[in-house]
Amino acid sequence: MGLPRPDLVIFLDLEPEVAEERGGYGDEKYEKREMQEKVRKLFHALNDSDEEEASDMVIYDAGKSVEEVKKRSEERRVGKECME
Repeated sequence: MGLPRPDLVIFLDLEPEVAEERGGYGDEKYEKREMQEKVRKLFHALNDSDEEEASDMVIYDAGKSVEEVKKRSEERRVGKECME
């Protein structure tokens, strides 16, 4: 059976150098640079693929302000609701 497919996957993309500048980076198990680079590479590969799941994915530049990221995500959500 498997897991249910999400309606939308939002990947907040951030350069590792920028992430390291933020407070508290590296305190958690998965916030190690090597792990972050691996995950980032996998999300970009999926997004660039012909896989069906790629159509449900959006990558946002998380280096922008919180307000800009929020605005883009809300625009996408509203646009998706209009299509349904």
